[in-house]
Amino acid sequence: MSDFKFNLKVETFHTIFFSIGTMFFITSIPQLMVLKVFNGPDWLAVLARSSIIACNLLVVVFAGYFNQVNRRRLFLAFGLIVASLSFFTGGILSSTNEVILYAYVGITLIANLCIQLMENARMSLWRALYPGDRLGKVAALFAFVGTILITLSYTATKLIENGRITPREAYFGSAAFILLSLFVYSFVRVPEEIKDYESKAQRNPFKSLWGGFSLLWQDKEYGLYQLLQMILGAANLLILINRPVILDYEFGNITISQHAMIDLVVPTVATLISVYFWGGLVDKIGPVAARILSASCFSFTWVALYIGILYQSMLLVYVSSFCSGIAMGSGKILWRIAHAYFSKPERDSQYFAIHQALTGVRGLIFGFVGLFTYKFLGPHITLISLLLTLITVPGYVYLNKYMKKSNRKTTI
Repeated sequence: MSDFKFNLKVETFHTIFFSIGTMFFITSIPQLMVLKVFNGPDWLAVLARSSIIACNLLVVVFAGYFNQVNRRRLFLAFGLIVASLSFFTGGILSSTNEVILYAYVGITLIANLCIQLMENARMSLWRALYPGDRLGKVAALFAFVGTILITLSYTATKLIENGRITPREAYFGSAAFILLSLFVYSFVRVPEEIKDYESKAQRNPFKSLWGGFSLLWQDKEYGLYQLLQMILGAANLLILINRPVILDYEFGNITISQHAMIDLVVPTVATLISVYFWGGLVDKIGPVAARILSASCFSFTWVALYIGILYQSMLLVYVSSFCSGIAMGSGKILWRIAHAYFSKPERDSQYFAIHQALTGVRGLIFGFVGLFTYKFLGPHITLISLLLTLITVPGYVYLNKYMKKSNRKTTI
């Protein structure tokens, strides 16, 4: 069997086990645990959810060092840390007092950082493991498998809610799946030498970060695209990170499994249905034009949610959740490849790094801004998200026309 096929099978099985093992860290389950198991404060629940996104910023700062170490060993080392944290979490959940609550959130923060570092190390190996002309299909396969398995988090929350399993048992089981995934991954065949494509300057975390941000004014079109992404991302995060908190206040008795259905299962199914449509569309019309449609879909999301809250209609809440999943289907693709429409091949890493960094900034700030704003405006915060989303539509239209006029590629 060729190394390509062998590695593909190994990583597919790893993805299956790892997705199951880390669902209690990387999905909205930590947020639901804070709200429903610990009865913790809203701001702490938002912190537990925001950390998943904000960790991108820290990964970018130190990513330059990854080329100086054996990436597979780095991946396995951080994986062992995550497994240990999962096991330790199971150990402390015999109680749900305030001290344990803060320890739980702290562990979640550390685990998410380690998981993001693992993903960075893993993806940096793909150039050596797989042919360049198949990387897109490889990435799509792993994303599809991982997204399907995230839906199991609903089953997990239902089992906890019904008392079939305890949170302790769930985290002990997660640790076992993570260890199994690491054992499988250890069989990946990595070439003995992987070329170091980064200069010493790029390994300096401060120079790397500054060099990335300077692209925003050196490349005005990319700068405008990232500005629009910041506005659209802010609109989304104001609500999406706080959706469990908002629904708890507006509808009262919502169970942890209902939250999981609204926040995980329904949008995930919508994403799976739409992701291949978005893939074909992006190939035809490019990322900027695709963002016009994506923003329009998010607009329907906020309209449905606002009306659903005003008229106490859970059906419209589910419709809103489905629309958000369809819109996020475009993000599954564009988050990873949109930078390539602006950058030259030799500058891909710099362009992608700034995109990751700004994603981390959004995750760090706008979840808390949304919670604070909701306390003052109530459900009318959805109108702010709607307004911000609608602002981006003419911006994307202008950018798409400008890129065509300047003879800049709008498709690859």
